[in-house]
Amino acid sequence: MAPVFRSRFFRECLALFFVSASLIVGCYGLLLFINAFSKYGSPVGNTFPFVLGLFLLIFSPLVLIFGLINWRKAYPSTDGADN
Repeated sequence: MAPVFRSRFFRECLALFFVSASLIVGCYGLLLFINAFSKYGSPVGNTFPFVLGLFLLIFSPLVLIFGLINWRKAYPSTDGADN
């Protein structure tokens, strides 16, 4: 089972999943953040979308960085190889 997790295809799919998830989560967080500042609803009722949107906007770049790290692991560097 270990060779499957080390395969290039699996790492590319995992990186693609993380990058697309970060874009979706970021867009949803932005929509929630904008919705909290709309004129509809009470200020107390808008705190939950505001806090959730802020959390998702902070969490999205972290997931993107994790996806880019996995993408980098899928393509190992051969510059320093002395074989």
